[in-house]
Amino acid sequence: TWVEVTTGFVASQFPNAIFSLASTLTWIAAENGYIYFTEDPVQGVEVQSDGSVSSEDLLCIHGVDARNLIAGGENGTLLVTDNGGTVCSLATSVPASLAAANITCVLMRTTHCWLIGASDGTLWYTTDAGATWTQITFSVTSPTVVTDICFADHADSPFGFMTVKTASAGYLLRS
Repeated sequence: TWVEVTTGFVASQFPNAIFSLASTLTWIAAENGYIYFTEDPVQGVEVQSDGSVSSEDLLCIHGVDARNLIAGGENGTLLVTDNGGTVCSLATSVPASLAAANITCVLMRTTHCWLIGASDGTLWYTTDAGATWTQITFSVTSPTVVTDICFADHADSPFGFMTVKTASAGYLLRS
């Protein structure tokens, strides 16, 4: 049974993606740079980031623990927090090519190792919390969007999965 929860959402700041670390730790990426948080969905959500850091729509969110999270969005926007969302800031950098692309998926493997996929079909990683980035190439010809990425079981698992789209098909890739 699904129960509708509307308490705490701001008009026109609609949710786009959700990440839950535990039943009492859930973050929601939303329109216009909003991030919501809930410890108890029955009680609703609260605004953690009100769009003052970035007004771009946030399309994805992920964290490695209750303090360290990243959220990606339109026009290469990448927000980061190391205090559970109390304060969010723009990442140190993003790959230059993403200035005109949307970050469509994020995965935080450790506090310094992140992966981001984009609407231009690229996948990037950093091992220094966004100071430098390296592009990862993969076997799909002409990917148009990296839609999601995850790792099996736990953050240290070596088994990664990624979904991508091309103009004519969708693919699942495994690492």
